[in-house]
Amino acid sequence: MFSRYARELDRFDNMLRESDSATATLIEWIGRSAPGSEVVLHAITMSCATSPSPAGLLTRLDAPATDISYRHVRLVYEGRILSDAHNWYVPSRLTPSMVHALATSTTPFGALIEPLCPTRETLASEKLWSPDDASQTLPPRLLHHQALLRSGSGIPICEVSEVYTRNILRFTAL
Repeated sequence: MFSRYARELDRFDNMLRESDSATATLIEWIGRSAPGSEVVLHAITMSCATSPSPAGLLTRLDAPATDISYRHVRLVYEGRILSDAHNWYVPSRLTPSMVHALATSTTPFGALIEPLCPTRETLASEKLWSPDDASQTLPPRLLHHQALLRSGSGIPICEVSEVYTRNILRFTAL
């Protein structure tokens, strides 16, 4: 059974690497197991405090630290945490309504910035689990991605660090 989980995790990882939006990827991933139903993800804010930023963040975002905001959320579907995401973004490169929604809504970042036609560049990807692990159960955290989001015109708008949980495998046809 674990080898099936590993194949599905590889499949999800590949979808995410090829996608311009983690939010859209999760919606597509979940939608495979529930065709025809509407998939609504919620971003539950975890804190307003800043987290240590990844090395090289200011260079990649091409912005001073004073121009960067931080948002830590968990993406949830039907009460299950799918990912834990840390977003460092440049508010001045978003619309005022996007900035307001980031501060006040449960809409995922990817859904909010969709009008900017974003692209996603995977900076790092790490599997946190392998079927060769001695454990007889799946660990809570399976996959980590770090990515840079740019507007359709190529301007960097956000860097994200995401950890995907074992709940993503709930939507597989095992």
